[in-house]
Amino acid sequence: MKLYMKGRIMAATPIICVIAYLLMGFLADLWHPGWVVFLAIPLVAAILFNKSQKLVTIYSMIIAIAYIIIGFTTSLWHPFWILFLTIPIVAIFAGPRNLTAEELEDIIDNHNDGCDCGCEEEFEAEFEEKCEKKFEEKFNSKDKE
Repeated sequence: MKLYMKGRIMAATPIICVIAYLLMGFLADLWHPGWVVFLAIPLVAAILFNKSQKLVTIYSMIIAIAYIIIGFTTSLWHPFWILFLTIPIVAIFAGPRNLTAEELEDIIDNHNDGCDCGCEEEFEAEFEEKCEKKFEEKFNSKDKE
């Protein structure tokens, strides 16, 4: 799936979740269990994007679910909010995201999607040159290793 399409799906997910939540609440009075639809937002991110983001997303969901379970069973909401501070630590250790060749090609092909400012012709050669240089550097350095 193209990178820009994944981005569009990801951008639409919160809106779809809000609509589903409101429909469940107003039509069936399912306000309480309906909040679960918001867990679809990180799930979609985990499905669509690379490994390091999947790890962080899954870890975030585990922390959120653990916090809710601990809070309802022990009523210790206050001290356990500290669990959420571990999420950025895991994100740091998950490492930087490396683009695949397909994603880099998508970026080059679609860098002006939705732009009607007339600037695409002026900067296209410069942008492609920078991207090709970065692409060559990245994959040439991997070949040397």
